[in-house]
Amino acid sequence: MTEQEFKYWTAKTHSSANKWTEDEIYRLNGKGLFYYLGGEDGIYLEIEKDGLLSAGTYEGAFPHIGEAFFCEKHQKQHDNQSVAFAVAAESLGTKFLADMFSSELSFEEFMLNMSKAEDKTNREDFQYEVSVFAEESEDGMTTWNIVCQTNDENEAIAEAKKQEALGETVRVDDLIEGDLVDFNSDSTEDQALTGMEL
Repeated sequence: MTEQEFKYWTAKTHSSANKWTEDEIYRLNGKGLFYYLGGEDGIYLEIEKDGLLSAGTYEGAFPHIGEAFFCEKHQKQHDNQSVAFAVAAESLGTKFLADMFSSELSFEEFMLNMSKAEDKTNREDFQYEVSVFAEESEDGMTTWNIVCQTNDENEAIAEAKKQEALGETVRVDDLIEGDLVDFNSDSTEDQALTGMEL
């Protein structure tokens, strides 16, 4: 089992804490229908293809229901699978039916959402970081104190120049490009103003 599969099955098991959940693997293997509620420890309902309906409790469903220990409490043979499902649905009420027909993430959808979440986590909320020199340790490590974080390059440069005017040693990091911003060079606009006669 890969790390991504482990995360998927763990999330699926936890989502069953308050919601009836189908074990699709059981159905896809041609065994019938299997539903559970309760997270790692809870209750289950099994409907075999021949109409045999079983219900009981389970423990230790980690990372998924296939790892659980089952204790059967009830069993009854019905004419077929459809009749057994109807009896179970009537007994368990509207919550069971509502849970069965509510949408649930497939493994592919889960992986796509995980990828988006990781991208968001890895992406910085701002592009520019202005820091002032704090100290240099005996082993040569330099410590900087962050004074400004922004997505506006002009704001970062203005803050850097302000800190420099206060006598600080300043650096401006572009966190997206991964390099330092040279805020000491005159901009094109500054050069144009220098040549004007006022």
